[in-house]
Amino acid sequence: MEHSKPYDAPTDYNRDARGMLAKLRISSSLEIFPSGVRDEYIAYSSANVFRGFHRQIDPHDGVKVFFVISGNIELYTLDASQVTEGNHLIEKHIMCEAGQALVVPRGYFTGYLVKSEQAIVMVKSSSSYAPSFQMVISPNEVWPNAVTRDWLLSDQDKGTHA
Repeated sequence: MEHSKPYDAPTDYNRDARGMLAKLRISSSLEIFPSGVRDEYIAYSSANVFRGFHRQIDPHDGVKVFFVISGNIELYTLDASQVTEGNHLIEKHIMCEAGQALVVPRGYFTGYLVKSEQAIVMVKSSSSYAPSFQMVISPNEVWPNAVTRDWLLSDQDKGTHA
């Protein structure tokens, strides 16, 4: 259905100590995003917030685009096929400019750390979020606690989510 006037897209959002995560709900992704975007989030986060280290497994694994609207982040990626017990080959991508974007292919864990006072990041995915298909690696499994002790993590990212 095409609209002849601007309209507000319905949103879902959560607020916690780390900031706000907004999800734009769009009734027909292909109508608005012919390139196949199925899910879109905008995260408003303060310094030292770490979001992620997540990925979805098939059939919900998808390509993600991280787009920095404002602030500075360090985006971390990990090829799931390279994960072994105690060995995580993580790549760090510095994203310091508004408008900078990074495409991450299927099969990668992703997470980012806010390095500036605050950051706004938009994430688009070619697949819809499906919690039962999500895998999480706690940052505490990857980095020593000395590195992560000042990071603000969700319960899920701490490994305490039921």
